[in-house]
Amino acid sequence: MIRLPRPASDALKTLALCLMAGLFSFPAHGAQSPNQLDTTTAERSIDNLERMLALPNVSQESAAEAQRLGASLRGQANECVRQTESRISALRANLEVLGPQPSETDTPEIVKQRFEIQTEISLLEARNSACRLIILRSENVVAQASDLQRQLSAKRLTSQGPGGMAIFAGGPRELKEFSSSLLTQMFDRPRGAGLDGLRWVLVVLIGAFAWAAGFMLKRMVEPWCDQQRGKGGERSMKGALVRTAVRHLPVTLAGGTASIAMAVFMQNASLQLMPVRLGLAILFYGIGRTVIRWLRGNIFSPASRLLAGNQDLQLLVRSRLHALLWALLTGFVLFGTAWFGDKPNESALFVRGLVAIFLATAIIWVVRLARHIPLLKGHHKVIRFLLVSVALVGVSAELGGFRNLANYLLFGLLATLFGGLILWVILWIMRQSFAGIIGGHTQASYRIRAWLGIRADEPSAELGWLRILLGFVLWLTFGWYLLRIWDTTGNLVPLVVSYATDGIQIGEARFVPANILLGFLIFGLVVATTVWIKARLGKQWLRSAVRDRGSRDALVTITGYLGFIIAMLVGLTLAGVSFQGLALIAGALSLGIGFGLQNIVNNFVSGLILLFERPIKAGDYISVGDIEGFVKQIRIRSTELETLDNQNVIVPNSELISTQVTNWVLRDPSGRLRIQVGVAYGSDTAKVKKILEGVAREHPEVITKGRLPGPTALFMGFGDSSLDFELRAWIRNIERRYHVTSDINFSIDNAFRENGVEIPFPQRDLHVRSWSDQAAPPRERPEADDAEDSGQKGEEPDQSGGDDK
Repeated sequence: MIRLPRPASDALKTLALCLMAGLFSFPAHGAQSPNQLDTTTAERSIDNLERMLALPNVSQESAAEAQRLGASLRGQANECVRQTESRISALRANLEVLGPQPSETDTPEIVKQRFEIQTEISLLEARNSACRLIILRSENVVAQASDLQRQLSAKRLTSQGPGGMAIFAGGPRELKEFSSSLLTQMFDRPRGAGLDGLRWVLVVLIGAFAWAAGFMLKRMVEPWCDQQRGKGGERSMKGALVRTAVRHLPVTLAGGTASIAMAVFMQNASLQLMPVRLGLAILFYGIGRTVIRWLRGNIFSPASRLLAGNQDLQLLVRSRLHALLWALLTGFVLFGTAWFGDKPNESALFVRGLVAIFLATAIIWVVRLARHIPLLKGHHKVIRFLLVSVALVGVSAELGGFRNLANYLLFGLLATLFGGLILWVILWIMRQSFAGIIGGHTQASYRIRAWLGIRADEPSAELGWLRILLGFVLWLTFGWYLLRIWDTTGNLVPLVVSYATDGIQIGEARFVPANILLGFLIFGLVVATTVWIKARLGKQWLRSAVRDRGSRDALVTITGYLGFIIAMLVGLTLAGVSFQGLALIAGALSLGIGFGLQNIVNNFVSGLILLFERPIKAGDYISVGDIEGFVKQIRIRSTELETLDNQNVIVPNSELISTQVTNWVLRDPSGRLRIQVGVAYGSDTAKVKKILEGVAREHPEVITKGRLPGPTALFMGFGDSSLDFELRAWIRNIERRYHVTSDINFSIDNAFRENGVEIPFPQRDLHVRSWSDQAAPPRERPEADDAEDSGQKGEEPDQSGGDDK
């Protein structure tokens, strides 16, 4: 909110404020709780506020203070009403238990308790009435103060001074007087407002020395920045940012050291003095040039995507931002903190008008940059129109003599642009930080992912919640900032604060936005803390205490869900949600479960069984129906499997409980392979057995020693075309059975070729018989005619199922 200082015009007004504040600060009864409203003191405070607002010359600041105190009293009175009504309801419930009317069977103790409850109810009803009266009176005070602020604000903004024609007519004379006053501030040493010749020389020498030191440091740092490259030869962020920072380091150091030197040499140095403002202007110029260079020419800036390496567009952005920087520095050097004051120097109206035109033109140029940026064309037209309109109206008001209105518009416009720039940069930093955490390849990214317990390029729901929460807080803060900037009457901000803290009554429910926001913030913080605890539990704290990975995963998962439940309960409680209706909610949930949520609840309960019973755990290789794969993660509702084809399959937990599941590594990761091999009839069976067992023993993953038996070749039977053998061998990791089977098959084929053992394949014998025409069998099927035409008479397929030869 823009409030310009106005001195008090009446001593009685200040006395009333002090008396009111003193009465409001001390409770009337020493035994009363500091959080409990003292109705007598509150009524006296309201009397003082009403008397103060009735004074003839009340300033806008006093009216704003009265409005704030009235709103505070109203909030306390509302809380008083809520507390008393809640207590009255509880007492009446107790009275209903005892019986509202006396009876002959009542004992003396019951009669005494009934009397005490009725007496307390009467006192609370009287207090409730007093609090409601305070609410009405405080609302009246707030309304009077708001009306008074609107009147004073309108009067201040519509006050008119000399117009543009009168100012420009006396422009040369005013310019001469203003220049003389500036020179007086610079060199009028006897008044303590300037510097003599020797001290000026020292200040210049100190600034020049700082400039030279900054220049040498810049020449030393720039080669180092050029050497900072990424793995692919691209410029690193560290080198690019440091190079941008040292680009205008000489000017920045010169301005900073010169300002410090002038503050030391001058008596009572302040921003009201021209030399101090000049030194600070040089410092601000160096900082501004650095920021402009970062925005328009650095690939690690929020504007890099907008400018997209367009050199012409970058030069245009630089020139217009430089113009705005020069306009701001000019006004600061010439007028200081009184630039947007209520009472401008009458001898500087001409210069003020010129600076206002320069500033408004620079602002319009910057706003119209959006027309030249491809990604902004056609967007934000309404916002750009409003900004340009405010700048034009501000210049018109300055030239028309309405300088308070011009100050309000131009200062509000500058503050809005500055706040928008800060918000843009913070949002960009937040977006880049989250992207770097999820997909970055720097050492810091790896450490943060390990700290949070997430993998690279893996979306995290917790980070998503945190990003949404931070974005909401930033936009809410920016909205509050805009309210403070553009609220001239002082009514809007207290009104928003009142609604945010006191709440909005809707029926029997009261919604308090401040409590709801606090609940969301606490919810996000507890969830983030839970994520950190889960990561620590899984990576560090439980690794030495719990050896079994399944137990660790179960504890981590349960901790995560408990943390989420705690965060939800705490957030809802702080938001003001009552849990008295849990029975109704439980009934509604039971009805929903009976109709449409059976599968969800079934999966949920199955997930709990899997976590506690642990028939499978993360890392196991299991088979569920036709699906085989590694267990990646067990959640409450479903389990994620990764197949050998690198496909992720989501299996509902109910299937893992109700159907047959083969866990290949539940107790022992080792397993047995069974490989069927057939050799031709007439082969040496003993030799075949020796070859098969020798091939299996040569494989490094086959177990040949220990508690498990070694490889064994069994003669299983006589097949249609082969002698059937089966090679049985135990391997250390059953998860690699396909790879080991393939390796052993290759080795068997090579060994059989080297030893002359033949692997047969199914054969079919065809017997062709011919009949005479007289002895030909009767044709019962039409397919026989086709057989005769094709010359294939009497062919019958063999039932062995093999291939023809």
